[in-house]
Amino acid sequence: MPRRIAMYAAPQNQVLRRSIEVYLATCSRGLVQACYAMGINVGLMAEAILEDRAVDAIRPLRALVGLKNRFPTTKIDQVCEKLLCVGVIGYTSVKNEISHERAWSTCSRPIFLFAREKEYYEEALHG
Repeated sequence: MPRRIAMYAAPQNQVLRRSIEVYLATCSRGLVQACYAMGINVGLMAEAILEDRAVDAIRPLRALVGLKNRFPTTKIDQVCEKLLCVGVIGYTSVKNEISHERAWSTCSRPIFLFAREKEYYEEALHG
């Protein structure tokens, strides 16, 4: 008899674990907890999104949590801190800021082909 109990206990634990994951992914409180797990500023951004919206903000919170699949959580936390200091709230702002910083870090600085030497300007000013 104890063998049967052990056989049924494992699937129940899996069902319980799965129901907790579903709960965290479907309710706003669970999504805020998942955001806090990513970083304190991400959690504060999630709470600000909830307070800012008149309707349930499940989609932006899911998207905010989903950013951890594409970017490091430390980077997301830094961007959320920067945006919260400025007073900008929203998932799209976080995503655009991370994407913009990433694009700037990979491109090289422009080189001006027709820039003149320093002597030209000194001669023009001083004759």
